[in-house]
Amino acid sequence: MLKHGLKKFYKEASFEELPNSLYRVLLDSRELKTPNKNALNCSKKVAEAVAKEWNEQKEEINPKLMPVTKLVNTALDRVASRRDEIIAELSSHAENDMLFYRVEEPEGLYQLQEEKWGEILGWFESKIGSKFMTTSGILPVKQSKEAIKKIEALCKELDDLSLTLVYVASANMHSTILALALYENKIDEFEAFDLSRLEENWQIAEWGEDWEAKDRRDILKAELASLKQFNLLIK
Repeated sequence: MLKHGLKKFYKEASFEELPNSLYRVLLDSRELKTPNKNALNCSKKVAEAVAKEWNEQKEEINPKLMPVTKLVNTALDRVASRRDEIIAELSSHAENDMLFYRVEEPEGLYQLQEEKWGEILGWFESKIGSKFMTTSGILPVKQSKEAIKKIEALCKELDDLSLTLVYVASANMHSTILALALYENKIDEFEAFDLSRLEENWQIAEWGEDWEAKDRRDILKAELASLKQFNLLIK
């Protein structure tokens, strides 16, 4: 994996078409590969974005400024070989998705969750043709096997890059359903962040925000923005 501070070892990044209509990225004349040495073959839009990131590096390479490269590497090195495991994990998390659980109090936050999360759940229920149970408090609520199977089927339809996006977004937002909503362009990155942190935002409005929490939130916001841009590239 690339480390921050690695000296730039090439003059120019470019991309070229392969016989299979995919594209590869070149650093000078050398083919760019993933950390696991997999061929980084992708669509023209993705290859162009990867090459752009490498061309924007200065004297030292900064992986934090290369979100598309990172996501493509993740898809090829970690997701492609673990599809079944990742889909099972997403489906399992969906059984207790954050959107199913409302606070008992304060009443204002409960109503906000009902409104905002209820809207997304209504959209998703219409999409898959199944209903979900919601509750207040922390005791688990059991969802129908049919609904969870439909979520699993949705995930199985995704290619490796799309599955990577949903997987990373789900970890960021603690919600498989919100991740799928982001992928489907039902919500943008700003809505995604706010919906995934309704309670946190409520507490900040009440008590204020410390600088450590702000730094963490800024990192998560930036990740969602990168995921949204990546989504535009892979569709």
